[in-house]
Amino acid sequence: PELPRTDTGKLDRVRLAAIDVRERSRHADAPDPAWPSELDADIARVIVEELASTVPEPTRSFVEQGGDSLQAIGACLRVERRFGVILDPEDFLDATRLSILAGRVAARVRAST
Repeated sequence: PELPRTDTGKLDRVRLAAIDVRERSRHADAPDPAWPSELDADIARVIVEELASTVPEPTRSFVEQGGDSLQAIGACLRVERRFGVILDPEDFLDATRLSILAGRVAARVRAST
């Protein structure tokens, strides 16, 4: 598909943003093949809620996705409220990929049920 352009031929950022929003909402409920389970994907979504991001990227770390120590504390609280698992903020800062972090949390969730 062609990128939306203004009458002067420049990239139309407003129309482009609208397309992006529609695409994200259309695929929001579809299972993501990058995550081994729906639980892992759900955990990742909860974690990135603390970030200004809407799409968890499994191959990037929490820090690479914009997370810092304060957001790691917030993400710990979100995970604890949602899944009943207590984490250390360092878990978020040390994990090299979000998929690894989500997998660790998922294992603890499964072990507690």
